[in-house]
Amino acid sequence: MVGRAEYKGLECDNGFDRLTIRIPESVDLYPGDYGGCSGGGVWTTAMFKDKPSDPDESIEVFPLLMGIAYVQFEALDEHREIVANGPKSLASLKQLSSAMIPLTP
Repeated sequence: MVGRAEYKGLECDNGFDRLTIRIPESVDLYPGDYGGCSGGGVWTTAMFKDKPSDPDESIEVFPLLMGIAYVQFEALDEHREIVANGPKSLASLKQLSSAMIPLTP
């Protein structure tokens, strides 16, 4: 699913961070419920130009994984909040997984 979300904040607790985004509830383009989306990525894009003043230069777009969604809250003020593990937590998981020894018989 692709859509626009509003960044609400990033909280850190015990070395883990939580990213919260707000998604419009009243727009027909968005679902009314995100059940089943846990484990899905929360992405943003970074756009770059070597020469920002050159209107003919193409823009390079890079997707960036910002979090992994794990909970949604009831809609409030026509927005639904989704909470995800944040970028620092993702980096910690990557370090942990590369430090693990595969268990093979």
